[in-house]
Amino acid sequence: MNICAQAFANNLDSKNLTYSVSRDDDKSTVLSFPYKQRRTSIIFSGEDGIQCQFQTVIESVPKEKVTDVILVCNKLNTEYRFVKFVVDSDNDLMNYSDAILTPETAGEECFEVLLRTLQIIEEAKPTFMKTIYA
Repeated sequence: MNICAQAFANNLDSKNLTYSVSRDDDKSTVLSFPYKQRRTSIIFSGEDGIQCQFQTVIESVPKEKVTDVILVCNKLNTEYRFVKFVVDSDNDLMNYSDAILTPETAGEECFEVLLRTLQIIEEAKPTFMKTIYA
């Protein structure tokens, strides 16, 4: 596990929070954090892991609703500056956040980005659900 991923794992351990660790194909470290029937994957790239991306699958989008959900993504992307909402090629509504870390502060920085990301998803989710299921 790279330095920044280890710092984040140590922070989660200190809070008694559950997560899992794996390696990506390109040797990145991936921490998966479960939350409300979802899983946020935190991908630490590079030898020290200072480049970090948070990915969360929010909901599967029915094919006939993709265009409507993309329009909502565009609207919400202008309202929230820390995250990006997209519909991927599998028609999954995704949330992405990026961070550049320092090994000394990675544990706290990642935890802060995780909290912000999950809070924004919770705020935006009703808008998406109304679009998908209305």
